[in-house]
Amino acid sequence: MRMRSLLAAAIAATAALSSIAISATPPAVEAAGTAPVCTFANSNLRYCNRVVNPAGTRGSIGLVGDSVLLGSANGASNPGLPTLLAQQGWSQISLVATLGMRTYTSTNNPGGDQWIKQWGLAGFRPDVIAVNLGVNHLGTCTPANTTPCENQIRTLLTTAYAAMGPSGVVWWAKIQHRSYPSGLPSAGMLGWNLALDRVAATQPRLVLWDWPANTSGIRLDLGGVHPVSGAEYVKRSTRMAADITARMPAARQGTNVPLPAAGTATNYEPIDEVVVHDTRADGVPPLANGAVAEIDLSGVAAGATSVALTVSAANATHAGFLRVYACDGAAPTTSAVNFAVARQASAQVLSKVSATGTVCVLNVQGDASVPKTVDVVVSVEGWFGASATDRFTPITPVRAYTGIVNGAAPAPTLRPTDVIVNLPTAPADATATAVILTTLAAAGESTTTAHRCGTTPGTNPDVSVLLGDTTAGASYVPITPGALGEPATICVHLSSPTTPPVVIVDVMGWFRPGVGLQFAPTTPTRLADTRTTIGPWRPRLGPQQVVDIVAGVPGAQAVSGTLTLVTPLRANDFTAFNCTGSPPNTSAVNARALGVAANNITVGLRADNRTLCVRSKAFSHIVFDVVGYWMVAA
Repeated sequence: MRMRSLLAAAIAATAALSSIAISATPPAVEAAGTAPVCTFANSNLRYCNRVVNPAGTRGSIGLVGDSVLLGSANGASNPGLPTLLAQQGWSQISLVATLGMRTYTSTNNPGGDQWIKQWGLAGFRPDVIAVNLGVNHLGTCTPANTTPCENQIRTLLTTAYAAMGPSGVVWWAKIQHRSYPSGLPSAGMLGWNLALDRVAATQPRLVLWDWPANTSGIRLDLGGVHPVSGAEYVKRSTRMAADITARMPAARQGTNVPLPAAGTATNYEPIDEVVVHDTRADGVPPLANGAVAEIDLSGVAAGATSVALTVSAANATHAGFLRVYACDGAAPTTSAVNFAVARQASAQVLSKVSATGTVCVLNVQGDASVPKTVDVVVSVEGWFGASATDRFTPITPVRAYTGIVNGAAPAPTLRPTDVIVNLPTAPADATATAVILTTLAAAGESTTTAHRCGTTPGTNPDVSVLLGDTTAGASYVPITPGALGEPATICVHLSSPTTPPVVIVDVMGWFRPGVGLQFAPTTPTRLADTRTTIGPWRPRLGPQQVVDIVAGVPGAQAVSGTLTLVTPLRANDFTAFNCTGSPPNTSAVNARALGVAANNITVGLRADNRTLCVRSKAFSHIVFDVVGYWMVAA
């Protein structure tokens, strides 16, 4: 929008503002991807800023926009947006803003597409591109017809994606334009912003900033388009810098958490799952908030030092979580099962066992002033101890079964019965397998239980899923050996309504007598939490971003722990692997938009630095709690 006189006045009004100095002097030898030198002189009509911040850890960012961004440039207002971003830790920053800029190039008016291409020609491939365009497209579309604006937005996104790496993200500010004197949003504003919403719904690498919802406390011109002075632009720039930094892909900004010591390493003994505690069937009352259930395992895991459990929470009167631990030790600060009101949640749990053969389950449902309860079901799927014989061999996760063919209907059709899963790569002497079961509920609640073929499936499911959800659960499942050259198998029992769910089975490794790694339990410890300052990464993982976490002590070749996916901006899943090669086509935990989901994982570590890698498909926070290591046998 051409508002030369207003913008000139705004720039003049900033002359007395003090500037926060950030050196723009480049180092003697610039690294690839350094923000390019500006190619024109700054003026009332256009601004170019280049900031190099060698101490920055957040990566590089390019900013492109029209007159609304022009006032945020260093020199048009002070401190400008590039300076504020440098203060937030961004290392390479390039801003180009011109009066009247559109998304596309027209006669004598280079558009956003042209400036982004120029960055590429200069060798600048930013991690993030921030776009502040759209006001000059007013009249192109209305809420009744957003197609022309959607096309323009998608075209610019294609240019931006080509200028970045595969995990690059575009941050785009919505526009503000109000009719005078009514103050109501114009049809052009509503149409453009609706077009952005519709494009963002299909683009996981696009994040929108709602500028109209962030104008409070900022004085604007009569059309509500521009802040009226440099000081007001600084307010806007401050909000922009904070939002960009908080919502862009995580950067390495912290240090690795010191790892807890490994306990005594032992072998594993798989069993056909046995329920040892069920408040719904045993006449035992539900577990009250703050109460502890002590569960005797001696009948099914005599001599065990640690145990592999499936723990379910059901019929909760209030949301909460369960902590599981050896009764002669302190309760951990981490959680094992997170549950919501009136729904079932299930999770695999690896826990130490007390000297008397018991584990404890603590119910935490918040404020204890109001009575709250939850039903708890605990079953044993195997145990660790001196007389056990099996060891674990991690593999690059591989998808062994899926009910989806080319994204279409389930095939074979999955009914509420057993599905046989072939394991053609299982070693001939394998006794059990570590798997992740993912269930996609098409209609109604459903449960999924893995078990040895030919046995009755247990009553405590590995996965509990609600209508429309996709939920993952882990299990160590005994294998049925193949006969006469046939592959080994496991079976998956599906309990579902008339419309069956889809199930996916990902194999993480094998248990074999005397071959592989032994399990060494440790004190459950949080190694990463992007919501806080715990671990090396923050603020949150971006689309297709892979982060690494040092997760094993010397001698560890695999790790077990709880991986939690927190408040993704859209439905998302994490893939966990050993940081070697590209991420496999598997998933470890799934959550719906703005949801929270956790799953126990057992996965190999990279050999030279003992790192675990996690790939996210959308913006999400990540939490990882280690519970044990898999060590080379002494």
